[in-house]
Amino acid sequence: MKDKFKIMLDEHTYTCKPTDAGGIVNRIVKNPTDLTIEELILAIEQGRTVLPAFLGHAYNGKIRKSKECWSSQQLVFLDFDNESEVFDPLPEKPNNKKKIKDIRLTYDEAIEHFKNIALFLYKSFSCTDDHPKFRVVIALDRVVYNRDIIRNIFMRFKQLYPYIDSKCLEESRLFYGGTDVHRFDFSNRLNVDELLQQDEGKRGLHYILSSSNNIPPFCLPSIQGKSTTQTTTNNIEYIINRDISYLQSVIKPIAISLSQYDLYEYLYKIDFSTLLGVNHKHCCMYHNDNNPSALIKVKEDTGDYMYHCFGCGFSGNIITCIEKMFEDRQIEIRRGQVVELLKEIYMIDDQLSVWGEQQKRELESNIALLLSRELEELEPNLHKLIVRNVPNLVALHNVAIQNITSENYTDNKGNVIFFKDLKSITAALGKSSVDKVTKDINFYTYLGMLNKINPKELPKTLRKKAVEFQLKNHYKYQKNFYSFPSYTISVRRSAEQRAVEWKEKGYTKKELTREMIYRGHGEEVADKVYPQMKGEKFSATNIAVADELVKIGLSLIEQKGWTTEKEIQENLHLHWKGQSIYKAGMMKTIRAEFLESYGLVKKKLNKELSERLGIDVPTNGKGNPCYPQIIYKAD
Repeated sequence: MKDKFKIMLDEHTYTCKPTDAGGIVNRIVKNPTDLTIEELILAIEQGRTVLPAFLGHAYNGKIRKSKECWSSQQLVFLDFDNESEVFDPLPEKPNNKKKIKDIRLTYDEAIEHFKNIALFLYKSFSCTDDHPKFRVVIALDRVVYNRDIIRNIFMRFKQLYPYIDSKCLEESRLFYGGTDVHRFDFSNRLNVDELLQQDEGKRGLHYILSSSNNIPPFCLPSIQGKSTTQTTTNNIEYIINRDISYLQSVIKPIAISLSQYDLYEYLYKIDFSTLLGVNHKHCCMYHNDNNPSALIKVKEDTGDYMYHCFGCGFSGNIITCIEKMFEDRQIEIRRGQVVELLKEIYMIDDQLSVWGEQQKRELESNIALLLSRELEELEPNLHKLIVRNVPNLVALHNVAIQNITSENYTDNKGNVIFFKDLKSITAALGKSSVDKVTKDINFYTYLGMLNKINPKELPKTLRKKAVEFQLKNHYKYQKNFYSFPSYTISVRRSAEQRAVEWKEKGYTKKELTREMIYRGHGEEVADKVYPQMKGEKFSATNIAVADELVKIGLSLIEQKGWTTEKEIQENLHLHWKGQSIYKAGMMKTIRAEFLESYGLVKKKLNKELSERLGIDVPTNGKGNPCYPQIIYKAD
């Protein structure tokens, strides 16, 4: 029985390169099929487009041409366009690139090279005699169902053939039909386990190919006649000339997907001595240095790799070092361009997935609402309470956007989870006080405009990160993970009600504590605002002092019909230093519970109240009346 391969196949045929990619995508995602090798060759010769994987995972209820929908794959297509990208700056596009012909492997050489490895190869529609363009089709010895494994397989091919079109090594890549199919032995298969071996001296793709005695010496071919045999003592010229192929052959990077925030943390922690082509201790690259005076070392406090020269005094991380290379040669380059160059060299993907883009749009929708007139018109109490905090809320949303990961990390309501330590959040908000930012976050959480995630509810991978961060920094609690709800009508109505209660209970951000919320709203609300303190009991001292304050307050109201917080505190006698501040804090903590539990009201004294309760209005030193906040029994 002939093997069949599950792929996605377009129904339309073409005699030249298609121009309606959108139409092909719409059709191909609806047409999974199982084909023998001969059937696949026939489809290619008919000019039909192939997606050599099976897209079986629906995303948001729909199959899309997306890596999120990838389910399995056994065929690998390698695209040899024999082209290189070079920078071609334009006034309006300083980062512009163009493709130039760069013959690395001819069609005849490929036939000899892949005869014991591939199923077949074929020419693309744009192939010419002087510019060969073709695709090699390889079968693995088993179907791969793990996306990480298929990406590592792609990486192995990229390491051996750094000049192939990188886009062909994508899980949902389309390959157009072509001509002149050259068949090999249809029983050829690549062993996945051997392919993924790290030690190429014993196993791995290089071993598999060389064992067939058909691997030519072109693993590091020349670019436009330029030899890749390094004649200098470092890699500066390769970096300046953006020779990605050579640099990747030296570094051997493994493809990785990162959030925008994690991208920089990842770059900072790369040992870039291999990229620079130097030992950890070496002659400085930035001045005429005859004796080794520079080194690359790890900062103990951050784990970042840093370059430092004791001769010229230059210090910098991987980004700064690359910037200086260009600066020393009077080549203008922006920091963002350096980062893009490093992403290309290290095969880093920080582009958001379909899921990530959707989450980003949700967060941007929240920002638009915060900056609109809608809150002021429809939730006036909420607007009045947070109007001064809107810039901080917007900045915090932007922190969330920067930290959207490539994986679908969500809370139990589908909101994207983001995480960052409080020092970093404080810096991102342009603030200096971590304590004040912490109180702001508690305030937003109380209103329901931000969620704190209980560590026990985190996905395993995030929980692991939280524990590692806690142990590394010797913190009592794990770092917080957050999510923003979508600011729907129901969320805003709930926040509006909380804003009213905030005012009624006399809360302030500065005074807000878990015990205060627990006493005023109950354990469930307190645990939402302080999830890491869930289950913690109040101290015996706090409980005893709270009870005494309540007894004194009720006694004073019973005696004369009213009292003040100051009077209650003055009638409680404690015997330790700092008791005034402590009593004031405890009074604020129990205030909401005290008023609500005993039907009391706190209100500023006025003429009507003074007459009804028989209160003599006090005066200040100038004889002017003073109207304090009093507590009395509600009618």
